[in-house]
This record gives sequence, C-alpha cells and structure tokens, in this order.
Amino acid sequence: QPADRCRLWHGGWDYLFDWLWPDAYGYTWQLHEPDHHVNSLMAVAMVRGYEVTGKKEYLDSAAMFVYNLIPKYGFHTGIWEGQRYYWTEYNPTGSGNPTMDATDNIQSLVAQAVAMVGYYRKDPALLEYARGLLWYIIREFETDGRWYYDGAENPLNQRKAISHDMAVLDPAMGAMPYLIKGGASNEELEEALLKPLRWYLDSWDSLKEERFFRAWKFPSNQGTAQNY
Repeated sequence: QPADRCRLWHGGWDYLFDWLWPDAYGYTWQLHEPDHHVNSLMAVAMVRGYEVTGKKEYLDSAAMFVYNLIPKYGFHTGIWEGQRYYWTEYNPTGSGNPTMDATDNIQSLVAQAVAMVGYYRKDPALLEYARGLLWYIIREFETDGRWYYDGAENPLNQRKAISHDMAVLDPAMGAMPYLIKGGASNEELEEALLKPLRWYLDSWDSLKEERFFRAWKFPSNQGTAQNY
C-alpha cells in the first residue's frame, strides 16, 4: 500500500525507479523505491544547499535520509590493520534479500552524506561510521590493487569489474574535510587515502584508455574540463 511504502521509504527521494528492476545481485527494485547510494548524492546536495543558504530545512532533509533510510541497508563490521571498518549493503537488507552484496563505490557515496550530516549534527556515531566506511575502501584498494566494483565480501568480487573508480575516490575525498573538522579522522586514514589518489593521478594516461573509466580532469593552463 502507498501509505506503508511512505513509512518504509521515509527520508528517501523518488528519482528513478518507474519500472521494476531486477539488479545483478538478485534484488528487484519496486516502483519509485529509493536507494541509499544515488540518494546519498542528493543528501550531499541538500547539505550544500544548507551551507550556501543557511536554510535548516535542507540539512533536516539530508538528516532524515541518513537516520531513517541508511539503516535499512544492513550493518557489517570488521578489523583491518588494527582499525575497525564498516560496510553497508547495495540492496535493502532482510530475509530473502541478498546480504553479501558489498560494493566499493556504495561505501564512499554513503560515507560522504553521513560525514556531512554527522558534522553539522555533531553526531560522533555518524562521524565514526563514515570513518569506518572509508577504512573499508582503503582496505579494498590495498588488497585488490585498485578499486573494482564488488567488495571482498561479495561473491562476484573475483570478476574484477572495472567501472566505478571515481565514484569511490571522489565522495571519499568529499567526506574527509568533515571528518577532519569533526575530529573523527586520523593521520593514518588521511595518508592511506592519499595513496590511491596519487596512484590514479600517476596512472591517468593508461586509465583513460579503459572502456569503462570515467573521470574529469582539468588540463593545465586551460579553463575547460575534459571528460574521459
């Protein structure tokens, strides 16, 4: 029923699903069902709106999403290199749904929205969660050598799919200022995230020839961006 869905999806945005979509992990998205990764980009835009205008309703909208919708995607944790990491599922969790659907870019997209809301709401639990999501993608880079699509816990990880590198790096870097300002970052995290940044910059010429690699780069001494 529509009323039940409004309660279930409270805090999300209806942006895409005007058809039933069975995804690659085995979950079928319902009509108008919000996700939590593209919706994270919308939450980030809401926080940006708050930063520019000072209108609290924008921040409240992003917070409603973070507090109400993100928990529906499960919670997983572990320890790597002495620090705790977290990961969230691609699809809503629950009986009958895929639950080992870790996806690298999802962790970064969610981390940015969570870090921004956590900073402005002065919520240490959110800041810690965002830090741990980034530690997960650092582990992924160190163990896989680059960011592939599927996380290590995902049975599809061995396909080593290349498609969403920048959807990991860009929101991860976007989350960092809020973690630093919120006191949730540390030197090890910051240095570890600089390593993949340097690797992608150093590997740019070879990466841009890959069929699925997409990123923006501003050439030196020019004012226009090139899309690769």
